[in-house]
Amino acid sequence: MLNDDVFSRFCSAVYHWCVRMVWENMRRGDSEQAARWAWLAGFHASRNVFFGTVADPALEDQLLTIGRALPTPLRRAEKSGRPRYLHVLTETYATGGHTRLCRRWIELDWLRHRHSVVLTAQVQSLPEDFRQSVIRHGGELVVLDPSAPLVDRALQLRRLVCERADVVVLHTHPEDTIAIMAFAVEGVPPVVLLNHADHLFWFGGSIADLVLDFRQSGQERTKECRGIRDSVILPIPLGQHSLTDEVLRPDRAARQCERARLGIPEDAVVFLTVGWPDRYNAHANYDFVAAAIEILNACPRSYLVAVGPSNQGNWAAASAKCGGRLKALGRALDFRPCHAAADIYLEGFPWGSGTALLEAGLAGLPCIRSPILSTSLGRMDDLSIDYLPSPSDVGEYVGAAVEMAAAAGKRQDDGRRLQQTIIEHHCGEGWLRHLQVVESRIPTGHQIYVRRPCSLPKAEKTYLSAVRRELIARSGWPDWLGRLYAVAQHQNLPVRGGVDRELRQSILAMRCENSDESGAPTNWFRDCLVTDAHLAYQQKDWCRLRKDFLACLRIDPLSEQNRQLAGPVVESFIGSRRAQQLRALKRYLRGENTPEQPRVT
Repeated sequence: MLNDDVFSRFCSAVYHWCVRMVWENMRRGDSEQAARWAWLAGFHASRNVFFGTVADPALEDQLLTIGRALPTPLRRAEKSGRPRYLHVLTETYATGGHTRLCRRWIELDWLRHRHSVVLTAQVQSLPEDFRQSVIRHGGELVVLDPSAPLVDRALQLRRLVCERADVVVLHTHPEDTIAIMAFAVEGVPPVVLLNHADHLFWFGGSIADLVLDFRQSGQERTKECRGIRDSVILPIPLGQHSLTDEVLRPDRAARQCERARLGIPEDAVVFLTVGWPDRYNAHANYDFVAAAIEILNACPRSYLVAVGPSNQGNWAAASAKCGGRLKALGRALDFRPCHAAADIYLEGFPWGSGTALLEAGLAGLPCIRSPILSTSLGRMDDLSIDYLPSPSDVGEYVGAAVEMAAAAGKRQDDGRRLQQTIIEHHCGEGWLRHLQVVESRIPTGHQIYVRRPCSLPKAEKTYLSAVRRELIARSGWPDWLGRLYAVAQHQNLPVRGGVDRELRQSILAMRCENSDESGAPTNWFRDCLVTDAHLAYQQKDWCRLRKDFLACLRIDPLSEQNRQLAGPVVESFIGSRRAQQLRALKRYLRGENTPEQPRVT
């Protein structure tokens, strides 16, 4: 297996290859291809891997250069009525947390401001509840054509903003380059950036007049690591509840119905945890599934319901060990039935789900926070749960869960207190008070900023790199280039060009340094070049195809992939028609052809 240093070096090499392609296309005057390669660079840095980079002002400056060349229409002021907020999202999802956040913001604040939404790259079908919420509360919903060039979409966004907005709120994906180009000039409304990926690389520091962070640790990273001082904490909005509402627990009938559906006795103590499956993958000594087995063994009448993970792999094995008392249900759109059935919420680790914890607390469930890790990255820190103690290790976490299971009165008292603090900060008038603080900090105009980011602390870099590397090792060594090209195809971003000499040399050098008995790194490096060779063939870039083929021969000369590439390479020398004739002759000589001998001239 690759060590951490080589893993980070390879990830960094792929990123800088994408950046070089940005510069090369800028040199050629091809702004659209430059923007597409910048999108892929951002995707690789934020989604594929982690190698210490959370911002790149030099790359943003290239996008600003593209944006400055676009025309800027005059701003159209609203003559009367509510101030206009325009929320900009890359894409919405039926189960996406940031989608629900935007919808709840609109539903809580629609009486004070008019909220409209622009989607810059909506490929999937639009969630109907999101669309209805925007329209029902007096806003407009604009979906830009995802197949249109990025530069054209940036110009469309600038025109929409100048015509229909007084304030812009960015909820965009970390890799979205459209907003940078759209707000590269000062004649547009102020821009507020919602930092929903506070531990990841993202674009936007150069155009953000104000950053909204959800938690204290995220705000510290914004200021210290991204060089952005203008930050305000805005809690995640959860709905229109108040302290006078009776929302502590669902009615008894709902509880009985859901427990009967799950096959859980009425008198059992039920633990609940919610999160994406990858968030529960064990890291070092932090293994949630193993801790769950300990809890269930210590509480013979208890059950654990996990929403997100499916009943397979280590989850299925753990369920068998506990006699079926661990129930992994897979993904769900509505968590309320599970809240009704549960008694205690367990925050997952090594990477918890903050919104899921808050929603469980709002339903009146007492919560056991995740154990303290080497960093704050995997844990939820929030104004409403600061008073809750965090277990110092996994053993203390198990003990806290077992103690809570044995104390019915404490569960009710702790659930009510947590519910009240969450309502104070995340719901109704309490959340709107936080929003008013945000509004007081929004400047009257938009500026472009020169940021000086620095690297994350060493402990956070080590943790993120190790978690990502372990995830990759479980799923198999990936084809990085294949994934980048697939993203480009999915987002309608066909890119020209490919692996350059510098990246090819880096791949070959690291291949020579690292190999194990499984051959995983060898396959990894080879597959990158094979993927690029196939793209080169599709683009009829024969020179690049041959270079990739020769590099593949140096790595693994007898592989099946090389035999498959040999045909396109021959075609690159003699033409597709002659290559077809040679293949027909080969089949004939093998006795696989029709009786009529192929004619080769």
